[in-house]
Amino acid sequence: MATVSGSAAWRALPGDASTRRYQLAPGQHVSGGSLQLARAPQYPPALLPLHLARVVVVVRLVIGTDGRVQRVLPLPPSQLADITHGPAFFAAIEHCTEHWRFVPLRIAASARRSAMPAADAPALPFSLDYAFSFAVHDGKPLTTLEQR
Repeated sequence: MATVSGSAAWRALPGDASTRRYQLAPGQHVSGGSLQLARAPQYPPALLPLHLARVVVVVRLVIGTDGRVQRVLPLPPSQLADITHGPAFFAAIEHCTEHWRFVPLRIAASARRSAMPAADAPALPFSLDYAFSFAVHDGKPLTTLEQR
């Protein structure tokens, strides 16, 4: 008898037209904002015996000035009601992203125009959208990261 296992993966998504963006003044540049430490969510163990079809949950991660995830928002908010067992998958995403770390986002003047190095510029909150994919398959779980 084959063991049933599940896997999860994620990929960063480009923001859409509704995404608010920082506006850079001439001579400014951005540093940080990249994913530094991540782990994949665990497929909800109670759902493994159900052999569900692949599930994709899209979320917006709101990252604080310390590089930690402050909030996880489903995109659109109604999607969890449309996904079978959506709240369980969303809970798995929330749990794993509690441990994610991002390099703090900073906007600084270019070195030629300012004595303040980019590392000394104040950190800013930001958000990024991710698609998390959950699948059930026989054998060992496989987790990958795909970024665009």
